[in-house]
Amino acid sequence: FHSRPSGDLSVTCWRAKFMEAFFSHVLRGTIDVSSDRRLCDQRFSPLLHSSRHVRQLTICNMLQGATELVAEPNRRVLETLASSLHTLKFRHLLFSDVAAQQSLRQLLHQLIHHGAVSQVSLYSWPVPESALFILILTMSAGFWQPGPGGPPCRLCGEASRGRAPSRDEGSLLLGSRRPRRDAAERCAATARAAPATRVTRRSTQESLTAGGTDPKRDLHPPATSHEAPGTKRPPSAPATTSSASASSSTSSSKRAPASSAPQPKPLKRFKRAAGKKGPRTRQGSGAESEDLYDFVFIVAGEKEDGEEMEIGEVACGALDGSDPSCLGLPALEASQRFRSISTLELFTVPLSTEAALTLCHLLSSWVSLESLTLSYNGLGSNIFRLLDSLRALSGQAGCRLRALHLSDLFSPLPILELTRAIVRALPLLRVLSIRVDHPSQRDNPAVPGNAGPPSHIIGDEEIPENCLEQLEMGFPRGAQPAPLLCSVLKASGSLQQLSLDSATFASPQDFGLVLQTLKEYNLALKRLSFHDMNLADCQSEVLFLLQNLTLQEITFSFCRLFEKRPAQFLPEMVAAMKGNSTLKGLRLPGNRLGGGRALGRDRGKEPIP
Repeated sequence: FHSRPSGDLSVTCWRAKFMEAFFSHVLRGTIDVSSDRRLCDQRFSPLLHSSRHVRQLTICNMLQGATELVAEPNRRVLETLASSLHTLKFRHLLFSDVAAQQSLRQLLHQLIHHGAVSQVSLYSWPVPESALFILILTMSAGFWQPGPGGPPCRLCGEASRGRAPSRDEGSLLLGSRRPRRDAAERCAATARAAPATRVTRRSTQESLTAGGTDPKRDLHPPATSHEAPGTKRPPSAPATTSSASASSSTSSSKRAPASSAPQPKPLKRFKRAAGKKGPRTRQGSGAESEDLYDFVFIVAGEKEDGEEMEIGEVACGALDGSDPSCLGLPALEASQRFRSISTLELFTVPLSTEAALTLCHLLSSWVSLESLTLSYNGLGSNIFRLLDSLRALSGQAGCRLRALHLSDLFSPLPILELTRAIVRALPLLRVLSIRVDHPSQRDNPAVPGNAGPPSHIIGDEEIPENCLEQLEMGFPRGAQPAPLLCSVLKASGSLQQLSLDSATFASPQDFGLVLQTLKEYNLALKRLSFHDMNLADCQSEVLFLLQNLTLQEITFSFCRLFEKRPAQFLPEMVAAMKGNSTLKGLRLPGNRLGGGRALGRDRGKEPIP
């Protein structure tokens, strides 16, 4: 555990921050209490004394400190921590043993279900352990089941203390070591077997081609109930039965390579991945020194590519339209529920197929969730299932989700279509921040095999009116269709803040169309920001924007405003600003203003930065 002040939050009380840091150092053992006679006193507990000042706690590496907190001598420490702690963060987690996961289960139950923790954040987990990740998710969502052999919770009352877990609860919450051998494992095993199936099909196709046999005719038998997830099934095909799934799981497990099979001890799985070199195995004394290089640049890349194909196949293949029982996740209403968190953040945590489907299933009824952040999680085609779960959550009575932050390297949908789908699924959303770094395949129609999204995700009908107040969009390179952006703006009459980053339009007229839409439909807009946009040819549109009497603050950041006609354009800007009495701030960083700083003096207000 460690605690440090966040970069974007100011420290209001340094005494409380010191006590919070002192608590974490004593818990980790970096401060030797026994070496100081003032702290080494049986009548005084350093952890208990400082626990009431702890507001934010971070769990790192292999869950160090969880066992100490749930130990009986620290019972009062945990009770005090449950009432004071509000934010729980996980950073750089590694694979943990069964005892550490059991301690974490009890810790989360105490801090979330019987405590005041309202935010859970996960940072930088390159190789997430499925059982541990799903445990954190389910506990954060308010579900609880004592681990196998674990002590009952004394705070749950006599009824829950003597209550045997139901079959539904047993399949909902995963064990501390790995998922149960139920439908969840069957789906996961089938997904893991997909790469091996593709390899087998490829080799079979090569042999048939060499022998003069038509591979297309022989490699496409009639669809059965135990087909691989990547195989498309007709809509009228019957649902997969449990017996067929079990047999499919057995056969798929045999075909799956050893590196992708479930490992009984996660630590061994990590070491095995690190030692997997394939054809580039190096012999001699220098081999061990390059294990880390091989893992980072070879094995990790192969795993990422394989996992992306897994997610796409399962999300758009056999699992389309299936019920949650495929994951072993029954109806959530039948399970024991407690208090859940209101803010969930996942930063740079790659989501496997099993983890992504579990998250989507939990989100569909997570009514207490107010803010969701998914940043660089490699969702891939699972974004469609996420949209379905958000639409289901929006239909729940008491849904509180008001802020969504979504960013990723790639998206199967262009960013504007994805924005339209989100706004359509969550009409009560107040804050939406979305960023895609690279164009999707649908942005390039020439790419073969470009499959469209599900029909219920994309529609040509108008977007219903929504409650958006803040919209931030980061665009990939390439011209964006202005009509799609205008359709979102027209439906967002309550918009107060808009930020466009790296947006490119086909012509200045398209940019002018966006500005005209803002003036006509977004009368509540107060703040407008443009970043990294080439507006050198849009000077007339910029002057039109400066005449908008509803805006109070405008930012042009690195927009190349003064590359053309600076001597003529500056006086025009000054005249436009003098005629706008509502504009309170104009920021022009990174535009090579030069002698134009006199603009601020002519304006008669604060100089422009």
